[in-house]
Amino acid sequence: SGFNKVGIAAGSRLNIPLKNLGEHLYMSLGAKYTFRKNNIENRNGYYGIEGGVYAIFGFIGLQLNYNFDNNSKYNFGIYIKYW
Repeated sequence: SGFNKVGIAAGSRLNIPLKNLGEHLYMSLGAKYTFRKNNIENRNGYYGIEGGVYAIFGFIGLQLNYNFDNNSKYNFGIYIKYW
């Protein structure tokens, strides 16, 4: 695909509480731009949208990304956060 192994994304996300003001369950919708060089196509990044569902104070979640790039259209992630 020509992509570098590492990329970084910046964007904006809207968190929507679903249960107990979002402490037990919330969802997010967002948009982002991923900076990831593709040497074959001579491109430096692509736009994407994402949606996710998070539980237990946002500690664990599932996230789906749709990227506007033919080489990396969909991403699915399981997120575990600790802070």
